[in-house]
Amino acid sequence: MKHPKWMAILAVISVLSLAALACGGGAAATDTPQPTKAPAATRTPKPTEDVAPTDEPQPTKADPVLTGDGVEIVNSLSYIDNYDYVHVVGLIRNNTADPVTNILLEVSITDANGDTILRDGEAPVDTADGYTALYTIAPDNETPFDFWTFVPDGMEASEYTVEIVSFDQGNIDRGELELQNAQMIADADGNLYFSGELVNLSNQPVLINSFAGAALDDNGNVLASDYTFAINRYLQAAGAAGDYDRTPFLVTLDGPADQATQWSAYWDADLADEQDLVGVDFGEITTFYDDFGNLHLIGTAINNSNDPLYISLVAGLYAADGTVLDAATASVPIYVLPGGEAPFQFQYFSSVNFNQDQADLVDSYTIRVDRYWSYAPTFDTVELESANEDVGDDGSGIVKATGEVTNSSTKDLSSIVVIVAIYDGNTLVGMEWTSLYPTGEVYAPGDTATFEVSVYLDPALDTTNFEFTTYVQGYVK
Repeated sequence: MKHPKWMAILAVISVLSLAALACGGGAAATDTPQPTKAPAATRTPKPTEDVAPTDEPQPTKADPVLTGDGVEIVNSLSYIDNYDYVHVVGLIRNNTADPVTNILLEVSITDANGDTILRDGEAPVDTADGYTALYTIAPDNETPFDFWTFVPDGMEASEYTVEIVSFDQGNIDRGELELQNAQMIADADGNLYFSGELVNLSNQPVLINSFAGAALDDNGNVLASDYTFAINRYLQAAGAAGDYDRTPFLVTLDGPADQATQWSAYWDADLADEQDLVGVDFGEITTFYDDFGNLHLIGTAINNSNDPLYISLVAGLYAADGTVLDAATASVPIYVLPGGEAPFQFQYFSSVNFNQDQADLVDSYTIRVDRYWSYAPTFDTVELESANEDVGDDGSGIVKATGEVTNSSTKDLSSIVVIVAIYDGNTLVGMEWTSLYPTGEVYAPGDTATFEVSVYLDPALDTTNFEFTTYVQGYVK
């Protein structure tokens, strides 16, 4: 597997990236078209040659259905994806004077004989419920939708209908946000990856309730859409230290890439109360590609607060010009005690891991705490220790570790989490974790469980003098 040149200098880049978080620096924003209305859909023209044509099946017959009452389906179509699922996608616009929320769709899909392909379990049903990507949309704003289902063996999807059956009046207090540093690329299988930064221009924080992206054709029709969790939902006010006023994002689309010439972003984001940061620092970050070509960002999260913390993180990968190439979420697998630390790992970068051209462009990264998903636990935990560990390296860049954990506490435990961390001296070079569950209802005091994990390392490393440690935490029933 070819490794990008940037990995050779990332030890310097990682230090600079983390320092930038502390002092408010960051990648320079590029100029992108502004939303016409915040948070209206931002439509940025995309050169057709950057979205590679594929042999994806053509959409089935499109027969959009419009509804009255001021909320309408602007366009819709259907297609079969790479996994043989049928999709009904489209765009809904709010033409009323009020925000609308909880939009319910009714979808039917039939074969050429008029027989429904929809199933409730194994039973055929004539219609199914569908939902929009955004929960609430403001007046004059839009949201995409994507209803998908499998096609039963021996059947082919031929016709569909979709209509709006109900919606409620909503409440909004919109912030002002801007899309920056965006791109959309296609992989060899015809999957589309829409990435960029969403930046808060408001003078107070915003909470991103939902975020979606869509691929469009020349006429602005939605070809494919999806929402994403690879985004930091709580953004501080404009100009916040550490660039916490912005977040990278990634939306993965399995739609027909051969027709995609534009993209659009959609967000449901409201002004929010000011919240303190959770008090998390990072240790040294280690970066490498494993033998399968997957990028790993590994580091240690340090809890400087007064409470145990569940720590959720968002990482972004950037080209030299500031374009966001990929984004992912990860969390520290255990609750970190006050003054304590524990390792974390990013390894699921959907775009870069499977596209060498994108990997070659990676120049820097950011890692930020996701304030919305980081919180103190609502139940008790106990710290445990492992025993009888055995660690072996088969020479392929994978270390396999096994061991035992005994519930040495006086509490019944519902589960146990074990993190195995591999060190080269004081440098964390690999980590993996697993959850253990009892065969009965609980791990009673004195019960023992076994664990086994495979830790992926840089295959070029010499593991002769490596050491490992475990972090073990039990969750009280």
